[in-house]
This record gives sequence, structure tokens and C-alpha cells, in this order.
Amino acid sequence: RCKVDTTPKLTHQKGSRNRREQSGILSVRLRSPHNRHRHIISEMANSGEPPAFVQHAFRNICVFCGANQGAREEYTAAASKLADELVQRNIGLVYGGGSVGLMGTISTTVHNKGGRVFGVIPERLKPIEISGECVGEVKVVDGMHERKALMSETADAFIAMPGGFGTLEELMEMITWHQLGYHSKPVGLLNVGGFYDSLLKFFDYLTAEGFVRPEARGIVLSSSDPAELIELLEAYQKTPKHPDLVSMLSGKKDPPYQSA
Repeated sequence: RCKVDTTPKLTHQKGSRNRREQSGILSVRLRSPHNRHRHIISEMANSGEPPAFVQHAFRNICVFCGANQGAREEYTAAASKLADELVQRNIGLVYGGGSVGLMGTISTTVHNKGGRVFGVIPERLKPIEISGECVGEVKVVDGMHERKALMSETADAFIAMPGGFGTLEELMEMITWHQLGYHSKPVGLLNVGGFYDSLLKFFDYLTAEGFVRPEARGIVLSSSDPAELIELLEAYQKTPKHPDLVSMLSGKKDPPYQSA
């Protein structure tokens, strides 16, 4: 059963950081410009001791995905495969808190295999996106802005699986926040069965038409394989592709190319 938390918990205490890292508990303070409730803190508990010999760039990855299963079985299979990769790499799952659709598949798989699961869901969506039991820890918040801010702050990277308007909206906001310098976390598309081919071509079109800089286009990574996608995200984390993007956007530095 999931642990549903509706009460903000203030957990920053002097001398507690090392104990929390050893126990696998993550403490987070929201700093997103889209969230005014900066005092809210969430804890994500580790269900088991991580292997001491495994070192990965990410503690938690946020996965955006549909509240439906989609028309093809390969979407569900991909959610299970991504869940396997997260557990094998000792990476916690941060997601939208629902128990239906692909959200339910990936969260249940991660939880059943001993992984960490942390969901964030608005109060208004509980009757829609939670059906029966949920797993792990679920934080209930007031609205969508707070949901996205908490998911963003808790995660070290973002992966968008196939989904609908909500998935696309969450994905685009994380790309935009990255472009504007509000975070530097990598963003990837799990392009199952070519699901995101048209969107990737549209991003290329935006770049060709001069509305997206090539450096910003490089924010979006993609692969049809979960393991390869995580490796791409880890490589990006080590070597950001556009460290001076914000300066260029603000006019403080000339762009390295001229628009046609």
C-alpha cells in the first residue's frame, strides 16, 4: 500500500545530512519560480540499502507518462523495461502519483522489485488517476504547479514516455526551464516504436526556422531503448552541451551562428 502524505514535513536539522544520505532519505526544498510554497519539503525513503559498488549519476529520475495504457502493447512493455533499468541502477522513480495507465505499470513494477517510488498528485486528480491501491510514497498537493515543481526539484533527470497532453505539457515545461536556466538537468524521450518521431522532427523544424537555437535543441535527448537513454542522460549530465545558453538568450554573449 502507498503512504499518502498530505502534510508538509520540515526535516532540515543540523547534523542530519549524513544520516539521511546513509539511510537513502532525500530531503528537498522547492526553489522553482513557479511555486510560491517554498517551505514544502518531501522525503523519499529508500526501501533497501543500495549496493556500495554501484555508482550512478542520478539518485532519482522523474518519468512523465500517460494515465492510459495506449493502443499498443509495446508501450506497457517499455514502461516495465524502464522500471527494470531504474531498479538495477538503484535509481528512484519520481512520477505523477497515479495508479492507472503507464503510471501504474512503471510505479508498480519498480515497487515490486524493491525500488524507490515517490509520486506527486493534486488533490483534484485523486479520483481520476488513483484506482485501487497505489505504491510507495505519494504526496498530495494543492495543484498542478506545485506538483510539477516538487517533481522537478526531487528528480535529477527527466524521461518522457508515450502519453497525452499532460505528458507533453510536463515535458515542454522541463525543456523550457532548462533553456531559461532554471535547472540544468537532462531531459530525454523514450521513443517507443517511433512515438516521438513527429515531435522530434517538429523540434528540428523549429530550429531550422530560427525559433529554437541549436544549443537549445540539444537539450532534448532520445532513444527507443531505456538503458541507452539513461546512459545518454548520464553523459549529458557530465558534459552539458550548451553551458552559455542563458547568456546568449539574454544578449550577454553573441550566438555562435547566424540565422539564415
